[in-house]
Amino acid sequence: MQIGSKVICINDSNWTKEDFLHFHSLPIRGHVYVVRSVFHNNPDPFCSSPLALVGIKGEMILAKDDNKNMVYMEAHFIGERFVEILSPVIIPKMDPRDFSVYVDEIQMKFYTPDFYWHDWENNHEPETPPCPYCDDESGECTHVLLNIDKSKNVCFSGYMYDLKKTDMLRQSIGAIIQEGRTPEFTSDALELIWQTAIDSYDIVCGIMNWDFPSYYDLLDERFVELGCTAYRYFTGNDNSYFDIYFAENPEETIDAFHRYIIDELKMH
Repeated sequence: MQIGSKVICINDSNWTKEDFLHFHSLPIRGHVYVVRSVFHNNPDPFCSSPLALVGIKGEMILAKDDNKNMVYMEAHFIGERFVEILSPVIIPKMDPRDFSVYVDEIQMKFYTPDFYWHDWENNHEPETPPCPYCDDESGECTHVLLNIDKSKNVCFSGYMYDLKKTDMLRQSIGAIIQEGRTPEFTSDALELIWQTAIDSYDIVCGIMNWDFPSYYDLLDERFVELGCTAYRYFTGNDNSYFDIYFAENPEETIDAFHRYIIDELKMH
């Protein structure tokens, strides 16, 4: 099974108390799901091909990796509960808070041509989802906020690709650090951005390290509120997957995103 694979649940029995605590909902036998992530470095030696599914969000839990180090990972389902029935497809990004939506309703979106089924039989490379504002399919039009290989955290194009766009934001965060504020966080991504900044801040030079992966993760949490359209798409040659975010006016969108960050840090 791979990211984007369509699978059917064949076993929904023997759920534990922890399963009900770690997931907002659980797979139902006979229902079809789409694989959101595959944990190749399996920290659980008693199950194979641990999976995360579109529409079901797992809590972050502590578990041992192959080297017996304690690491944080998303709670997952063992692959034995599922059988693959269709190879990977390009799927639309969801509002990350909208995991209570019945998964079959979400999957109906995958059956329309608008989201480009990947022709894996002919090893056809998937097209980049077209811009909803100008229909450009290059992934590099002026409406692209961010086009990123999420499996490697490598940014390819988009307004946020210009690292200078964070300069004013970093200056504002530096000022907040100097005020001695201690924010309270409802977002893990924002907390990681803050922690990296405060740990590395040089008060004399006014510079700090910037946690770009968490910055991009925070965008993923907020893209619905920011009015963005986002898609996830895949390559046929490896397990890489890409997220692309479009905005009608990227400059205004990134300004609103940065105002949100500053307001959250100043709130407490």
